[in-house]
Amino acid sequence: MKKILIADSSKASLVMTSEVFKDNYPGVQVIVARTGDDVIKLAKEFNDIDAFIIDFDLPSTNGAIIAAQLKKLSKAPVLITAFDRNDVTQTIESLVGEHEDCKSWLKKPIHPEVVIAVAQRYCEGKIRVQKRIPCRIPAIAYLTYTQGGGRKIKAKENTLMFCATIEDCSINGVKLTPYQHHDSRLTEWAELLSNIEFVEQNNQVIVHLPVSQDIEDGKNMSDDQLILNSLPGAPLLKAVTTPKISKTKKTTKKVTTSTSTSKEFQILQGKIAWTSTDSGDWSLGIEFEDISLAKRLFEATVTGQGKKTRGASGGMILKSASGGRRF
Repeated sequence: MKKILIADSSKASLVMTSEVFKDNYPGVQVIVARTGDDVIKLAKEFNDIDAFIIDFDLPSTNGAIIAAQLKKLSKAPVLITAFDRNDVTQTIESLVGEHEDCKSWLKKPIHPEVVIAVAQRYCEGKIRVQKRIPCRIPAIAYLTYTQGGGRKIKAKENTLMFCATIEDCSINGVKLTPYQHHDSRLTEWAELLSNIEFVEQNNQVIVHLPVSQDIEDGKNMSDDQLILNSLPGAPLLKAVTTPKISKTKKTTKKVTTSTSTSKEFQILQGKIAWTSTDSGDWSLGIEFEDISLAKRLFEATVTGQGKKTRGASGGMILKSASGGRRF
C-alpha cells in the first residue's frame, strides 16, 4: 500500500484532499499533519512514506523549510502547494531549488486531476493510469528522425517542421496531430505524410506552443498565426528555421517577428512514445523531458477546462476553507 503524507493548516482542506485521494487513487493510505513539527515527527515515525504534499503556509514556518528538512530524512519526493506569490517562488528556489520535485510546486487553488496525477507519478515512478485532458492547442513541431543507413549508405538525418494540434495532454506529455497548412516555411503536406513511416519511438521532438497563462485563460487557442509568428527568422526559409535538437532543456523564449510585435511562447523538448496511423490519419504521443514544464502545461490545461465548465460537476477545485468559494 502506498503512503502519502499531506500537510495543511486547514482541517477542511485536509479532509477534502484525503477524500479526493480515497476516491481517485485506490489503495493509498493518507496520513495528515497540520504543522511543520507534525510533518517531521510523522516522517520519522513512518519511514516508508512514498510522497509528501506540503502546503507552503504552515503555522510558524513554511513548506520550503519543511521540504528541506524532509530531504535530509527521506528519499521520497516532496510536492509543495502554494499560492502564486513572488516570495513563494524565491523561497522555494533558494531553499530547495536543487530538487526537481520541490521546484515543481503546485499553484493553488489545486485541481484534483493535477494533484492525483502528480502523486501517482511520484509513487509509481511512472503514471499507472494516465489522466488525459482533452484540449485543442495550436503548436509548431520539429521532428528529427534518421532514415536509411547500412554498410555502404550513410544514414540521413531529417527534420520535419509542421503545424499541429495538441489533442490532449497528461502530466508528462501530449497527443499531437498534424494538420495541413499552406505556409512555405513548413514541410509540404505530401512529404509529411510520406515520411511518417520512418518515424519511430524515441525520435526527438521540439514543440512550440502558447505560454501556460494563455492556455489557462483560453486565449488564442484557435489562432494559428500566433504560432506561425513564433517561427524564427525573416524571411523564414525552411533551410534556416530547422533547429538543432540539443539536450539543453529550454523553457520560455521571446521572439520578435518581422512586424515588430513580440510574443512569448513555450518550447518543450521530448521524445516520441508512440505513433498511430488509424483511419488514414496519424498522430504522435510525446513525452517531455522537463517534467516540471509538462506539469505546468497539464495544470494550465486543467484550469482552462475548468473555467469553461465553471459551475458544472467537472469544475471542482480544492481550496482552503478561508478561500470563501464553494468546492
